[in-house]
Amino acid sequence: MAILIPDLKGQKLPKGIAPICSRLKAIKSDDLVCRLALGISSHQLPEFFLLYKERHAFLVSVSTVQSSDIEDQLEGNLFERANTELFQDQFGLNQRNILDNCYEQILEISGSQTDIPVSRWILFPNASKHALDKVIQVVSDERYTLISKEECNAESLLKRIENESVRPTPTDAVNRIRELYHSAELKPPQVAEPQKIYNPPKDIFLDLNQEWLVKIDLDLSEEGRAVLDTSHRLITGSAGSGKSVILLHRARLLAEMNSKHRILAVTHNRPLNEYLASRFGNLSKTATIEWTTFYSWVARNSKTAGDVIAYEQKRLVNQLLSQSSLKGKLTDKFIQEEFDWITNNDIKDRNEYLDTARTGRKRPLQPSMRDEVYKLYSSYRSLLDQQGKTDWPGFALKFLNELRSGAVRLQPYDAIFIDEAQFFVPVWFNCIRYALKEEGQLFMAADPTQGFLGSGQSWQQVSGLNIRGKSHTLSRPYRNTQEIISFAARFYKSRIAEEDETVNLPSQDQIKQLGKGPIPQLFQFSAPQDQISWVVGQVINKVQKKESTPDQILILHSDNAQVDMCVNMINKQKPGLAINAKQKGHSGKIRVCTINATTGLEAPIVFLLGLDKILEEEDALQTAPEDRPELVHRNTRKIYMAMTRAMSYLAMCFQHKQVRQVLTGS
Repeated sequence: MAILIPDLKGQKLPKGIAPICSRLKAIKSDDLVCRLALGISSHQLPEFFLLYKERHAFLVSVSTVQSSDIEDQLEGNLFERANTELFQDQFGLNQRNILDNCYEQILEISGSQTDIPVSRWILFPNASKHALDKVIQVVSDERYTLISKEECNAESLLKRIENESVRPTPTDAVNRIRELYHSAELKPPQVAEPQKIYNPPKDIFLDLNQEWLVKIDLDLSEEGRAVLDTSHRLITGSAGSGKSVILLHRARLLAEMNSKHRILAVTHNRPLNEYLASRFGNLSKTATIEWTTFYSWVARNSKTAGDVIAYEQKRLVNQLLSQSSLKGKLTDKFIQEEFDWITNNDIKDRNEYLDTARTGRKRPLQPSMRDEVYKLYSSYRSLLDQQGKTDWPGFALKFLNELRSGAVRLQPYDAIFIDEAQFFVPVWFNCIRYALKEEGQLFMAADPTQGFLGSGQSWQQVSGLNIRGKSHTLSRPYRNTQEIISFAARFYKSRIAEEDETVNLPSQDQIKQLGKGPIPQLFQFSAPQDQISWVVGQVINKVQKKESTPDQILILHSDNAQVDMCVNMINKQKPGLAINAKQKGHSGKIRVCTINATTGLEAPIVFLLGLDKILEEEDALQTAPEDRPELVHRNTRKIYMAMTRAMSYLAMCFQHKQVRQVLTGS
């Protein structure tokens, strides 16, 4: 049985619901799906929705009435039919109203004026069959099935479900119930039926507020600039709220109004850089802007950065940790991340490290342990220096020190644009400040639900810039359909009950303003390789049938090695059809990218693969309990970000059923 009952992370279930959850979970049937209503719906729903064999729908509400309540009301009044109204008020009227309201919504969306076979149950887990039979004698309504506590067990409930599953519920009615419960379709892997893909127009001004943000500060007098202090601007917002659109248009306007200005646009990875550069090229054929990733920019300007290691870092950390008193106390992964944090924050010595609040690092460290960590860090840095090597954070720090010492002098830019600025760390921002003219403009777009800013640090702490009064938040999403953003938001809330900082999740009213589309689909496979084979077949089929153009499809995989494999498998069948998103030349091709590098990308059709790899580490034996909260937090934001890349169709592929439970909040 696919039980889709979310873990509410400490939040209390309504009275009487928890025991029913347990009994439903005990039903042994692979043909049954159960959904518990969550509080993100604008309607009060029956507590449970059951779907049997993908064809028979059951709406289930729960009453808290006890046998003693029934007996007290019945005593001496069993044959007084005048008490019918009294029974209706006290024994299931509220549950019937909730069931009826939900049923009416299903009728409305289905356009049906007649009866639809959707069973309506009221469970009485605290009322005996003897007492409930007396109520049924007084109040009889064939539209509802009243179930006593003796029958509220797995075996009896399954038997009732099988007996009542005679007339199938129409598909459109089932889909409507799924939407109400923010459910995901659970289907076996198969070739999807052709679906009309909703493809929003690209690169347009989305509303008056966004157009104003594009134009603000661009055509002011010198006096106006002095008064408004317009040198820096920050735009934040939820996924798909139009931040990149604003950045692109603002960059175009500034470049075309000032053809002699030197303008730099910086991102944190190559897939996003190539995607934005391509979009900007479609916007303007005359404007000149330097598009680059941060590390590529550093590499072009640094003199002594050294040989950068990547995969060797873990080996060196392990080597040092094995000889340290911290062995067995802290994991190599934690140590490596702590080393990166020290470097990224430009911590200069032991005393500064001991005195600095480790904001965003979920696991606390006692002063004595901090001291040991810094000794290990110093040994690590010395070892790299001796070998003439550095890691990526050290690569940026060495460049910053070159700028500070005057060894490198940059020709400053009139304006710098940063997209996905939440991934920029303090050292990066310090480098950027050296590259900007004193009176230059810095424009940043960011989503605080992702990246470095998700660690709890403020923009002031990270960037060193005063942006008070210069930041704007876009709260309304535009990219996704109602079904996709609702599913992603429910996943996020089921995993992270409380946040240390403000997160731009859309409200229910904002979600209602979006277009509708297919419900996100979950596909379970017996082996990781089967996921790629199936997706390759899907995308080639869609392109060959001209249901989609190649550039409408984005494939995201958790494993970097599998990205090129996926590209090769597609191109083996259709040469030149797919491309690794970090390479140039996206136009007219299916993009394949790692989930880690997908921020800022989007497509009407998105496939997520290899989700097991992201989640399995959370429960791995080598993951210390103290490290798990930070890992869960990071993974939740990563997967949420990946889900919200999809404009209209989202398919998620995985191997183990536990992944499905995590994705659906069960």
